[in-house]
Amino acid sequence: MLSTTVLASKAEAVYVQGDKVNMRSGPSTSSQVIGRVTAGEIGTLTDRKEGWVQMETCVGPDCQTGWVSSQFVTVLNEEVVPEDALLRGFIYDDGDNFGMLQFKKVGKDRWGNILLEYSFWIKNFELAATGGTGIVVSESGTVPYTGAFLQQPENYIDGYSTVYDSRQGLMYYAGILWDENK
Repeated sequence: MLSTTVLASKAEAVYVQGDKVNMRSGPSTSSQVIGRVTAGEIGTLTDRKEGWVQMETCVGPDCQTGWVSSQFVTVLNEEVVPEDALLRGFIYDDGDNFGMLQFKKVGKDRWGNILLEYSFWIKNFELAATGGTGIVVSESGTVPYTGAFLQQPENYIDGYSTVYDSRQGLMYYAGILWDENK
């Protein structure tokens, strides 16, 4: 049985674009460096000040909140993921692994939610180059879609929020940043 917990979050996600960006105790270059975030990391936006964003990042149970210069991050908005964007699919490529999150419309559930069948796979570049199959993860299943949000289909898709930035065609889904396959 599928859970119908809505994954969308009211909080905006912050996507780090700069490599080894200083996280500071305040919104100023004179504030103490309390840590670093790296390209591809995603955190939760907690505040904004002129030229700075405050973000929270978590690795397992350990969370850290600090300020980073807005020139090194992109704030992903809370826009609805359009159905046509989902059906085009999303590409994942972090330099070590690449893959695809693809959806196909298969009907409606008893509550009127659209049912999307998804397939998800990731391959490792190094394994693929050595002649092996290189498959790291391969999953499939069905997910309800309310027209606004994806909903939790099974344990594989855990409690991460779905955030979509239509301007950049980026979606944060199941803890992974995906790039729209146009």
